[in-house]
Amino acid sequence: MLLEVPVLDIATFHGGDVTTKRRLADEVGRAINDIGFLVITGHGIDPDLIARVQTVPKAFFDLPISEKNAVLRPAQDVTRGYIPLDHDDITLHHSLSF
Repeated sequence: MLLEVPVLDIATFHGGDVTTKRRLADEVGRAINDIGFLVITGHGIDPDLIARVQTVPKAFFDLPISEKNAVLRPAQDVTRGYIPLDHDDITLHHSLSF
């Protein structure tokens, strides 16, 4: 079982042979099954684009709570919208009994 988030270079996938692609697919599957996360390098995405994209959630979470609340999750079974950290649906201790 993996105990650290693996870093996988996918550059060899593009143009690689079937064996190389299968080995990489196995590594991705192992990471997802064992730890649930992985870091991908060699993807060819412009680092400036990544940096610009990362500013969007930061800008949202820096907004005043009143603005974030304008886009609250509309219902418990809906998977979009803002959920404040102290919301009952995401606070496990509300449902645990000791």
